[in-house]
Amino acid sequence: MLALLFGAYSHRIWGWEDVEIQPQYIYTPEGHKTNIHTLSRSSILERHKWIVVYSPHPDDETLGLGATIHYYKRMGFKILVVVLTHGEGSIAREILCDLYGFCFSEKEFGLLRVEEFKAAMVTLGVYHAVYDFGDQNLEEEKIKRIILYYDRNLDVAYHFVTASESGFNPDHVVTCVALKNVNVRGGKAEFGVYALYYTQIDIHGRIIINADIKDLICKRDALYQYRYWNPAEERYSIGYLTFPELWDLLYSKYEFEIILIITDKDWEEVNKRKTGKHSSF
Repeated sequence: MLALLFGAYSHRIWGWEDVEIQPQYIYTPEGHKTNIHTLSRSSILERHKWIVVYSPHPDDETLGLGATIHYYKRMGFKILVVVLTHGEGSIAREILCDLYGFCFSEKEFGLLRVEEFKAAMVTLGVYHAVYDFGDQNLEEEKIKRIILYYDRNLDVAYHFVTASESGFNPDHVVTCVALKNVNVRGGKAEFGVYALYYTQIDIHGRIIINADIKDLICKRDALYQYRYWNPAEERYSIGYLTFPELWDLLYSKYEFEIILIITDKDWEEVNKRKTGKHSSF
């Protein structure tokens, strides 16, 4: 607790604020703006345990961990989802222009993707933070600083990434590597987006089981925010257009999705780390 108090307030006293890794915005589960100081105070006073999820692009978090996020919310954890880019490099921008006549600059398009992300997070009912480090431009050291920022300011039980070190997307790879190589007080785990094709697997000794229907329904509702089409509301189904085959699969066979469960033994390891012992995955 003393460590959390020191982390939450030392940067105000001695001016250690790392401006570059401050989020553009942090939002409440209802979609209202808040800030890290409010969350820190809440974490201290109400003794909340947090799980922080790092997503390279809008929709990665829901595709890969939507059911897991909702599961841990039901278990009483506070959840913060951190999106690291606006995902402006998506092929959906060309599709919207060439096929539908809706043409946007990269900046405009990225902001539209952020709105989809925010709507999905409100559907999941979780806190969420937005960064804009540039699609395909993520750097390991910068992500490590972001992870440490939340690890210092919140009582984090676990850090998750919706990515895999063996992935094909460079932003996914560097996000996973950053978490693997940073020492944190909380635990950490990777969860590749495309692991959801399997119904029962084991990742780094963690137990993967089929998700509860409550979690799957909430994930499906959140996914809908990425395929909602209503140009009058500036909603253009961008997540869906980026990878329609995957989205169609999720909607037709979503009962086969899986969820990451941390065992009691894992939580014991987390507590050991808080005494100063650290390990990677």
